[in-house]
Amino acid sequence: MSKKRKVNLPLIEVIAISLIVHLVAIIGLGGYTIYTALVPEDPDMEAPPPPERIEPNKLQQQVRIQQQQKRSSRPVQKISVTNASSVNLPDLSVDMPTVNTTVAVGGNYGAGRLDDDFGGGGIDFSKSAVDFFGIKSTGERVTFIVDASKYMLEDKKGGLPAYNIIKEEISNMVDKLSSGTLFNVMFYDGGKLQAYSTKLLPATRQNKELFKEWIKPINKDIGSVGKLSTNLSIENKDIQPMTDKASNWVKALQVAMEQGSDTINIIVAAWQFHGRGLQGEELERWYRSVDWGEEQQKAWDDSVKKAEAWLKAENEKRRKASKPERVVTWIGSIVAELFPKVRRKPAPSFDVDEVDKFISNVQRQLYRGRDERPPPINVVLFLGSDENESKNSSVKAFEDLAKSNRGKFSILKGMQALKNVTGRSS
Repeated sequence: MSKKRKVNLPLIEVIAISLIVHLVAIIGLGGYTIYTALVPEDPDMEAPPPPERIEPNKLQQQVRIQQQQKRSSRPVQKISVTNASSVNLPDLSVDMPTVNTTVAVGGNYGAGRLDDDFGGGGIDFSKSAVDFFGIKSTGERVTFIVDASKYMLEDKKGGLPAYNIIKEEISNMVDKLSSGTLFNVMFYDGGKLQAYSTKLLPATRQNKELFKEWIKPINKDIGSVGKLSTNLSIENKDIQPMTDKASNWVKALQVAMEQGSDTINIIVAAWQFHGRGLQGEELERWYRSVDWGEEQQKAWDDSVKKAEAWLKAENEKRRKASKPERVVTWIGSIVAELFPKVRRKPAPSFDVDEVDKFISNVQRQLYRGRDERPPPINVVLFLGSDENESKNSSVKAFEDLAKSNRGKFSILKGMQALKNVTGRSS
């Protein structure tokens, strides 16, 4: 009879616990392996690239263009751009002319269109070069002032034929202006001031053509001399010392500056009379102060009647001979020829220094008050072919005026000098 083996219970417990631990470990490791295989890993998160930075100089350029368009007094027109790939470009010559780099944006203004000369608009050069009877200058806002008085039509200056040349040359100057240039033309005679426009206009093709028609009737014949139709007056009437009494080229000059001209060109026959406008008792006191009484007045009146009769007969002879009539600036010049001993009637007027002071005060109020530079004033003095310029007081007066206002001064003597400077045949 065999003997039963004794069961070792503690050993069995250890083995069982070990098996359970290994089984749990195997199950846990297997589950983790299966989980990692089935579930993808979270993607790595990367910061997006920084946005492209706009270069400061490009941004500033856009702002400057917009600001400049806001400041400009001219209307703005959009510039259209065609895709370069769709344009067939011709062969271009590299010999490009030198041009002024002042640029203005085209648009509508006044009676014409700035893009008329360019067939569709765009960028235009606004500064023009001007040859004003031999005086060369440039400007963006150019005004021409022309003497329309009888002083310009005297025989010794070439009469009406010479004046017609002056008008034709003014038309040529306007015709050569860039369409972006603003311009005006004024004719004056005494207190009368007739201007092409009440403001500066762009030199478009339309405005140029209208101007050519506008200028034709002015002093076209002896019957139209002195018949200007005033359409402008000064705005500032309290500037000392002339206040509202400015006349002739001084009045035209003031209006040109009130319109904002940056270049002013004047052709004139003489410094001329700038009356003080005295009347009544004030005028009588002035005559007494210069020793002008009834006796002197009677001698003068008699001489004027005889001079007028002589001039009438002289022009009748000229008409019968098909010659231009004699244009007389003032009957006193005929009195001086026929009766040299008769005293010329005096008149109260502003002297040269007072006129210069007035012009300086106008500039100070209109330009320096706005921190702007006054315009240069160019002057052409038109004298007779036989006049002695060294004895003509107008020469020094206008020479000083141009010099003190950054302008240029020149003298033309008679028809031949006018033809020479304009390039016409002799």
